[in-house]
Amino acid sequence: MPEEFIAGLLFNRKPRKIVTSFFHEVAAVQPDAREMRWQDQHLDQHGFREILVVMTGSTTQRLNDIFYHITENSLLFIDHNEKHTSGYDNESNGWHCWLILMPEGVRWSVFYRSNEGYSFLKRGYIMRSELYNALEKCWDKCSGELSEIKKAALLAELNGIVSLLLSTIGNQLTASPGKQLLKTDENSRIAIKQVAAYLHNDCGCRIAEMAHMAGYSQVHFVRLFRRFMGMKPKEYIDIIRREKYKELHGQMPLKQLAEVLGFSSSSTLVHWAAKNCKDAKK
Repeated sequence: MPEEFIAGLLFNRKPRKIVTSFFHEVAAVQPDAREMRWQDQHLDQHGFREILVVMTGSTTQRLNDIFYHITENSLLFIDHNEKHTSGYDNESNGWHCWLILMPEGVRWSVFYRSNEGYSFLKRGYIMRSELYNALEKCWDKCSGELSEIKKAALLAELNGIVSLLLSTIGNQLTASPGKQLLKTDENSRIAIKQVAAYLHNDCGCRIAEMAHMAGYSQVHFVRLFRRFMGMKPKEYIDIIRREKYKELHGQMPLKQLAEVLGFSSSSTLVHWAAKNCKDAKK
């Protein structure tokens, strides 16, 4: 069964190689011009922490402005608001698992990448627990100023905590009927509600980023968002923007307000306000 096969990959007891912005066991690579163009077009940045688990195969991923060719049995840690690759280039392959640390728990998605493209295979959710808190605490400590011995110890601990999380996912996949994953509707509802809550802090979040956080394709994400929120993501963001605009307009420079509302420039904000805010000041 696919569930048992995926669980077997997740239960791997071998220590995994680590790549973070402050430590890496994988050599950096220099992409060619074609790969660089693709990477520039598929750049993501948001407020959630993420972990990519490469279970088999490999992928080239960008973390800030450094590129790594990440191979089997490796972990890529992406901290809050760090720039990273969104999706997979044509050279990526194998079984991968993405963990997204959302406020109330861990959203996980398993992908399979081949020459024919990539597909979502399984997705689920782990409610926030002491294990989640331990991961956050250890991650915070690792990124501080530490001696080499202390950092090595914390990185080993970080590796171990992620292994426990992956084992939890494996147990969800192989549990007896009725004790496996959350029902599809509940799983989807939690994902959409959490992304919607995130939008209050990041009005400039793109559909591709939202879909990735929730663990769905863009088309399916928009469909689910309309189902659970009663409107399209853009409509929801405009409501948040109007509320913030009413509260903050005149309290800060226009350029700063544009950044708060997720616009690329003050002129874009002015154009939007003219259409969306009847009381917009000239």
